[in-house]
Amino acid sequence: MSLGAFGSWSAQERSHSIKNDMCNAVVMSAGDGLIGAVQVIAVLKWVGPQAFKKWDWKALAIMLAIGVGQNIVVGAILDEQIAKGKISLAPMIPIPGPNWLMNQEPWIIQPFLFYAILIRFNKAIFA
Repeated sequence: MSLGAFGSWSAQERSHSIKNDMCNAVVMSAGDGLIGAVQVIAVLKWVGPQAFKKWDWKALAIMLAIGVGQNIVVGAILDEQIAKGKISLAPMIPIPGPNWLMNQEPWIIQPFLFYAILIRFNKAIFA
């Protein structure tokens, strides 16, 4: 497992304290899950539960702002390693490097897909 397919650090090089690849993957994915939960809670608070019954652009804007906003903060924290091309904040995008927009792509796409799934399965999720 590595961040980016070409010339990136392996799981062991990224995290010397977590030697187990599966544990490392769980730790890295936990943050994404927390951001998804924050997105849902923010939409429920600022728009209300009706936002998950039909498409609401305000709800999507909130989810998009939270996703991209947190990624900008993480990018600023990891800027040195990103600039060296050692890591990519977007593991599903195979080319690592300092391209700022490339690191935002997953968080630009995620709210659309996540929000559509939440609307589609509204009764099962929010019952």
